[in-house]
Amino acid sequence: MKNIIYFFFAMSFAGCSSFPFLISGIEPKTSYKIEQVSFLSPNEPDWVLLENQIHSLILAKKLKDKSQSVLLSAMMYPVGKHKTSRDFLEFVVNERTRNDDKKRFKILSSTHEYVTFKELPCVKYQTLSEDHKDNGIASADFEYFKTKGYVCRYPLEYIGFQFEVSQRSQSKQIPDEFIKVGEEFFQNIQLIEPTVRRLKTIR
Repeated sequence: MKNIIYFFFAMSFAGCSSFPFLISGIEPKTSYKIEQVSFLSPNEPDWVLLENQIHSLILAKKLKDKSQSVLLSAMMYPVGKHKTSRDFLEFVVNERTRNDDKKRFKILSSTHEYVTFKELPCVKYQTLSEDHKDNGIASADFEYFKTKGYVCRYPLEYIGFQFEVSQRSQSKQIPDEFIKVGEEFFQNIQLIEPTVRRLKTIR
């Protein structure tokens, strides 16, 4: 189970793609689904679909500056059974910290807070790191990798539900335009009705 958790966290942390320029664009506000959750692509042009599987969705922005990349992503993964939602979320926070790839990423800042989002118990997080890739953590050749998103306890108690906006560039800040796109992506998430009813049975 821990290997599965690590795989998804690593995919999230290293996930910004540099090759969406070769993929055909999608229409604004295209609907997608993973498990019993629906999503809408941004209401603007130049986004592409990188992946849509039963447990994951990844959208990328086509940018003129090919040294940058921006992703919107959502995924689900097993986390194991925990007595309470708080236990579940504290476990997630600890695993995120423990499984950081310290040979590749130099973590500059990482914050989290416990919130409720879409009626789900969640951890809201924001990270800033230097991504040195295979050059070694001491190298001067790196990009800044930023993430902003949530990890929530899905109505199946042992499932983590993570969604985020991430950017890789030479800047330490995610531009406001992409933060806005990410917030709209989050707000457009809809849990399908049987899943909503299931929420009332967990704590």
